[in-house]
Amino acid sequence: MHREQGPARDWLLTAEERAFVTEKATRRQLGFALQLKFYQRTGRFPERVSDLPEEAADDLAEQLATSAADLQDGGWRGRSNQRHRQAILTFLGVRRLVSAARVRFAAWLIGELCPRGGALPALVDQAHGWLRDQRLLPPPARELERLVRAARRRVEQDLLTRITAALSPAARASIDRALDEADAVTGFTSLKADPGRVGLDSVLRASTKLAFLRDLRLPGAVLSSVHPKMLERFRRRLSNESAWEVRQHPTERRHALCAVFLHAQQRAITDGLVELLIQIVHKIAVNAERKVVRELLHDFSRVHGKERLLGRIAEASLGNPDGTIREVLYPLVGEDVLINLLREYKASGPAYTKKVHTVVRTSYGGHYRRMLPEILNVLAFRCNNVRHRPILEALDWVRRHRDLNRRHAWLDQGIPIDGVVPGKWRDLVLEEDVAGRTKINRINYEICVLQSLRECLRVKEIWVEGADRYRNPDEDVPRDFGVNRAAYYQELGQPMDAARFTTDLRRTMTEHLRRLDQNLPHNRDVRLRSRGKNRIAVTPLPPQPEADGLEPLKAELGRRWPMVSLLDMLKEADLRTGFTEAFASSGDRETLDRATLRRRLLLCLYGMGTNTGLRRVAAGQARSFCTCVAGFCIATACAKRSARWSARRCTPAIGRSGATAPRPAPPTARSSAHGTRT
Repeated sequence: MHREQGPARDWLLTAEERAFVTEKATRRQLGFALQLKFYQRTGRFPERVSDLPEEAADDLAEQLATSAADLQDGGWRGRSNQRHRQAILTFLGVRRLVSAARVRFAAWLIGELCPRGGALPALVDQAHGWLRDQRLLPPPARELERLVRAARRRVEQDLLTRITAALSPAARASIDRALDEADAVTGFTSLKADPGRVGLDSVLRASTKLAFLRDLRLPGAVLSSVHPKMLERFRRRLSNESAWEVRQHPTERRHALCAVFLHAQQRAITDGLVELLIQIVHKIAVNAERKVVRELLHDFSRVHGKERLLGRIAEASLGNPDGTIREVLYPLVGEDVLINLLREYKASGPAYTKKVHTVVRTSYGGHYRRMLPEILNVLAFRCNNVRHRPILEALDWVRRHRDLNRRHAWLDQGIPIDGVVPGKWRDLVLEEDVAGRTKINRINYEICVLQSLRECLRVKEIWVEGADRYRNPDEDVPRDFGVNRAAYYQELGQPMDAARFTTDLRRTMTEHLRRLDQNLPHNRDVRLRSRGKNRIAVTPLPPQPEADGLEPLKAELGRRWPMVSLLDMLKEADLRTGFTEAFASSGDRETLDRATLRRRLLLCLYGMGTNTGLRRVAAGQARSFCTCVAGFCIATACAKRSARWSARRCTPAIGRSGATAPRPAPPTARSSAHGTRT
């Protein structure tokens, strides 16, 4: 990524800091300056060079007129490094964490940091930041992590106690019943499931779940005051447990955890139901249009050159105004061409629109109309502006008159039209009786209401109570944003200074627009069109030439390992790089040993990456585990070799000239990563 010339602001040495750094020997100045600026930025010292951002060493080397190439990891250890760190702490005025400061630190952890949720590494980093701002020396890494864990555990326990006390006896009984009948529609297993495919059955099933959760009357006041990250943490913890495992928790803790989980699921199911509504309304219109287009394609052939034909017709008509159409026009245009012109007009004009709406009405009235009462029963739509209030009034009218069996309603009953029914649909919605009174076709009106509701939901002009994605736009900013503004800006990686943010953004946009303006007129692969749906046409890139030596390398790999499966490749890659260590558990601890967890992770990756599916992998896991165990039983023995391979640069087996590189020395007799004896 392009970076502006000169050092970044976070790594800029002040005059006082430069004088302090230059007191050291020249070969130690860069490492000393990096530790100083890293501590000022994070509140801790780096353990190795890889902890530093890529641009840090270059920026400071430029300011100190030294070279970043001489920086090595060995410079971070030893007694000299300890003296350097002590000098930095003295220069910054950092004090030790004595008992009074420790009590204040613990109170801050419990009162401010841990209630905001977040993963443990993020909490530890924020704790370092607080100690840095208070000019306090952080305790050792293990002790600091222990303090953060203890504070988070206390906050979670206090929260669960408050939630349990706020639950009614009826809610506790319903939770236990959902755990006992886990496979029922409102059981624990079903409540964890996704809404399902787009269709009427999914809407009815999601409505039943949402009605059950609403009847629980969970303590919304207590749960709404909890930070979303902490709620998400509890939700993830319980989503990985079966109903039987949840029942093993102590009663008070089980009820509190289920209340948090069901509160989060209530918002997720609400979002899923709104998404189903949006997709179904869109599906009805799209399917109707496709059906009409398929029918019309059999009836007409598109006529090209309409302007030329119109000119010839006008010229012939003016030249012989008294002649008949058969004598004047048919010789020029032809009867078949005129018939195709008429069919094309009907296929693209008001007649086409009316036919599409007829198909939409049939689909909605005969099948999907049953979903409307269920949706209106469980979803509460709201709006923050006056412009879209007519849609809410229309929904309220439909809700109040849903049991009315008449096909029409009179316009003078206070039914909103403006802002609900588009102009092109008014002729289909508004009808007149023999007496000249205006009446409304109810099914057509409901279709217009749903289509208008869909458009407003997509842009959050209308929001839904109890939803997450479709929540009130005023709630998009966290409630404690005003108090913890600096922490949120730091988490987003954005400056708090609005002028600096807009200046950087304007500079970036100006640079990109300048490059676009310079390159686009001379770019033959990109064209701007004046008509059609796709106004920007991009020419597909030609295939890139194959890298030198790639074909011989493939041939050599195929000769050496002709029958290596993808699962074996995954195992070998993990043994050499240890990439499965990057997978973090959603809980506080792991009960499985690392070898078993590694096997299961690789099998899951194999099942999802090859579209085999987790069920098929689980069905054949006995055989798969047998083939895997030989490779994983040597994981401990290969730990040193894995570290060596990770650090080693990968070189091709065949060079540019095609000469074969020397083979590695044969290993001793043992089980290889592929489960065979070597």
